[in-house]
Amino acid sequence: MLSSARTLTHTSSASETGSQTAAVLPTFAIVPGAWHSPAHWDLVVRDLNRAGYPTSSKRLPGVNSPTPTSVSTTTDALFIRNNVLLPLIANGKDVILVAHSYGGMPSGAAAAGLSKAERTAAGQPGGIVGLVWVAALIAHPGDSLKALAGGQYGSWVIIDVRNPVTLSSQAQGPKAIFYGDVAPPVAEHAISQLMPQSENVLSTPTGTQAWAEACYDGRRAYAHTLLDQCIPSVAQSGMLAASAVAWDVHSFDTSHSPFLSQPAQLSQTLISLARKWQ
Repeated sequence: MLSSARTLTHTSSASETGSQTAAVLPTFAIVPGAWHSPAHWDLVVRDLNRAGYPTSSKRLPGVNSPTPTSVSTTTDALFIRNNVLLPLIANGKDVILVAHSYGGMPSGAAAAGLSKAERTAAGQPGGIVGLVWVAALIAHPGDSLKALAGGQYGSWVIIDVRNPVTLSSQAQGPKAIFYGDVAPPVAEHAISQLMPQSENVLSTPTGTQAWAEACYDGRRAYAHTLLDQCIPSVAQSGMLAASAVAWDVHSFDTSHSPFLSQPAQLSQTLISLARKWQ
């Protein structure tokens, strides 16, 4: 039986890397997208850990939920805030928040008021030092994934006829949509790890978004996936423009999942940003 959202966790510490400097390095908090779990990020997590960077990631409540109608975008946002971000920040950790795809929507809400600058001004330790959106939704208050998609899901999304409030993990053609340039064995393994997604999560509105805060000027980055079939490149460009704030854009000639097709390049980008933001 699959474990619950609150127990399926990937967390690594400085001691696991053997690095003498990891204790002063920021922790990467990684938020997977819809249908996905922390396991999909294993290759990037390995690279970050080898470089001495701790990581933390948990599966969102809307993925494989036993009660899919009781969860929402707000549920996911509160989960990220209370179970991923605050435990790190309460221990004085500096955090870089990395969000993929739908994960950008609840992550933006979860991060509100938790920047390093805001906490320092309040005499509190720790905080978020930067945001990295990886082919992620740049949402505005009141947005939902479904609304951003024009009010209907793509033809590749399958509603589970046995449970119509759940979007099947066997979305039509996940290889083409999520993993078009991923090596076949890696893609097959990734597809086997996909889980059902609560439809309610993707159709409920989000709240205030931290990426719009001035404290992240010079500290927000976007991994733009140019061959993306899930959130097309033109849609990503549109969201960046509509945000009306500056992003440090890094282009990847990949499909929707550079953490599987170009993990080394993505890891190096994350490490470069961490060094820049220290």
